[in-house]
Amino acid sequence: AGIEFADIVSTVSKGYAEEIKGYPDFAGVNVTGIRNGIAEQRYRFAEDSGFTDVTEGDFWEIKQNNKAKLQEKLGLEINPELPVICMVSRLSVVKGIEVVKNITRQILSIPAQLVIIGDDDVVGSTDEAGGRPYENFFNMIASEDEKLPKMLAYRRFSEELEYQTYAGSDILLM
Repeated sequence: AGIEFADIVSTVSKGYAEEIKGYPDFAGVNVTGIRNGIAEQRYRFAEDSGFTDVTEGDFWEIKQNNKAKLQEKLGLEINPELPVICMVSRLSVVKGIEVVKNITRQILSIPAQLVIIGDDDVVGSTDEAGGRPYENFFNMIASEDEKLPKMLAYRRFSEELEYQTYAGSDILLM
């Protein structure tokens, strides 16, 4: 019924949109694909954020500045030697969050800093107490040991934080 009455149907990629247009259920339906990943347009950081747009000429200097700003903002240890690994995603089994959950302690023992930005998938992800299991897990891990808050940061999704995280991280975990 949703497809039948929709003005437009969006999929996770242009390729998948083209693929499903061939199915009878999508005959005559306006189908479009929105590519997953980082938007191609340049994000402009607010001047007072301390983050800097990356330019080709000063890439490493700007990257180190953005990394320090991200570490500071998230309460991580400000250390240019520690790799910052980030995952910006909906916290869902289909996005691989269970894998990340299972190896969190191993990542932190590298040593590396881990930044998780995202919201628990609302469908089927509330725990027995009605909470958000992945959010609860990352917050619990961060509070287990006094050193971990300096190595692990979890925050709910915001577009501003998404771009700051990409700008300051060394490794994207997908």
